[in-house]
Amino acid sequence: MASPRRREPHRPWTACRLSLGWSFCGPQRSSALDERTTRHPGYDISQRIRKRVEEIFGWTKTVGNFRRTRYKGQARTELASLFVGAAYNLLRMSRLIARAA
Repeated sequence: MASPRRREPHRPWTACRLSLGWSFCGPQRSSALDERTTRHPGYDISQRIRKRVEEIFGWTKTVGNFRRTRYKGQARTELASLFVGAAYNLLRMSRLIARAA
């Protein structure tokens, strides 16, 4: 059986880095969405709301320790997620009350 050929990794920035320096040749970031989608004002609103929702899931995974379930069975897991959601709501309410005062 023949061994697979080893290929050099594709590094388009090496030649540029040697000639111009890294600050000019950093990886170019681009969005998968074109201007037809991002030009509408609803897109910005959607992104702000999406960030808020994603923060809740991030909090549950890190602070709420809900990255993996600790319980067997759907009923117990649902109950645990209810408690984590209630804890997040209590934390959020305390911050809203502190901000209002």
